[in-house]
Amino acid sequence: MRGALRVVPFALLVVGATGALLVGCSISDAAGPRSPAPPSSTGPSGPQATAARAPGEAGEEEDGPSNGPTGSGTDPAVAEALDCLQGSWTMTSFAVETEDSVMSHGRGGDVEFVFGPDRWRMSDDGDRPVAVSIGRRDAQLSIDGSAEGDLETDEDGVHYEVDEAEGEVEMLLADHTTTHPVPLQHVVGTVVPSGATTVDCGADEATISSRNASVNQVLTLVR
Repeated sequence: MRGALRVVPFALLVVGATGALLVGCSISDAAGPRSPAPPSSTGPSGPQATAARAPGEAGEEEDGPSNGPTGSGTDPAVAEALDCLQGSWTMTSFAVETEDSVMSHGRGGDVEFVFGPDRWRMSDDGDRPVAVSIGRRDAQLSIDGSAEGDLETDEDGVHYEVDEAEGEVEMLLADHTTTHPVPLQHVVGTVVPSGATTVDCGADEATISSRNASVNQVLTLVR
């Protein structure tokens, strides 16, 4: 998956008599795609202290110091939250919600996020599946791959653009049947909030929430 995603994507588990299928859906807004930045060649780093920077996660080696994410006139509170977010985190949960219900929810696993001054990266080796609930259906989601992109700010909030997503996702259903693997690019928009987001960051826990009026995405992380 290349280019910017100014969308509100979500995943639906459709279970029929022949099995299950994980389908990635999206609702686009009026914004067009931006030119992607070259993906980072450096893998995720180990745990770091609060507000520490993630070496190499801003793309190629830096020629000089970076003052923060792309975007001029960043609100001081937003800049402080993004500075706190820099470093390595582990996902504790994600959710896709409407006003009336939770459409999908995932918890656990070993999905790592690394944030730099203007880049982000998500990765997992699939060893510890994420427990997911979609509607009234429960399953285990195995993510084996990585996704990364630019971290940008504007007057609407913080955006996590996707430059590249590689790998596969496989789901084990409650009856122990396994779905066919699907590309990670079909699922990354369910885990990573799209469009404008807000960031609430503390020393050991952070929450990234979308600001969409109809479908809300929430990603929670711990150090």
